Amino acid sequence: MATDEASDRLFALSREYANQGQIAQESGDWGRLSREALLRRADLNVREQLSEGDLRIHGPAMLGHSAELGAVGAIALGWQRAVSAVGAGLEQVKSVRGTLPADVVQRTALLLQAAPAPGSVVLHIAPKAIALDEVEPAGALQLYERPRPLADRASEVLISLLRRIVDVAPSDIEPVTEELTELGPRVGSSLSSLALALDRTNLTLDAAWREPERATVRATVTPSGAKWMREFIAGRGLDAEQLRVRGNLRTISDRERWLVEVGDRALRMDASELTPAAVAEWRVGDLVDLLVRVSQVERPDGAVRRDYAILGLSSPDGAFTPSVEGFEDD
Repeated sequence: MATDEASDRLFALSREYANQGQIAQESGDWGRLSREALLRRADLNVREQLSEGDLRIHGPAMLGHSAELGAVGAIALGWQRAVSAVGAGLEQVKSVRGTLPADVVQRTALLLQAAPAPGSVVLHIAPKAIALDEVEPAGALQLYERPRPLADRASEVLISLLRRIVDVAPSDIEPVTEELTELGPRVGSSLSSLALALDRTNLTLDAAWREPERATVRATVTPSGAKWMREFIAGRGLDAEQLRVRGNLRTISDRERWLVEVGDRALRMDASELTPAAVAEWRVGDLVDLLVRVSQVERPDGAVRRDYAILGLSSPDGAFTPSVEGFEDD
């Protein structure tokens, strides 16, 4: 471990500069990267230094140097969910169904410190996981293509997505859509929830992430930018996935959600997108194949539930073997 007095002083200076709240200045990278170069020359492992970031919250809803705890909590929770969702997408866990693997949750967990700044609140965040456990697994030094911690990769991708979505140019719409599609609907859903928190609280978020040996990445999302981001995601269906399931119709209504028994689960499903003619074809107790859109919806209290919408029904196909893993009645 790098514990000598000189390296400790260098890192303390790096922290002091970062904590000045000037997270929008690119010049800060020059000093930090220079200090990391000195550590390398002294044969010290730069990756023993912490990655870290800042979430600066400001805007008309601020009360001097203070903000409502509920508003800050909603934004912080939205950020953690988004980082974990992006990390899961990078690890090929993309569905909105089921829970995230414990390994992904552990590797993307962030620690928080809060500090006031003029007219804003700054949340200093850092990975909870030890970087060397991923960079040098079992203490083995990787000379080429050293792995990067998942928290670093997820934070970088998240900030890049935020910057590109809120400032998207017409020529960049398709590439951004494709990237979000590739990461999966859980990422789209988490970004929509984060945007909802910013829009509701009327607060602006300045986000920055600093990783050893890499330039700082930054993004700013205003309340209007957050509203646009939600519309962008919802308008392209980037927060939902379509699945085919088989179930028994337990209730049918032209007003209320239908109760559908899928496997051993009773699920409430929105049937409002079906035509009256399509509804009239079916009776309670019928076994049907359903095309269902599954999405995650955030409640006003911050809790997240799954929402099921029936897009189509058909008579059972004997060759159809649906999977109900990850379905639950919310």
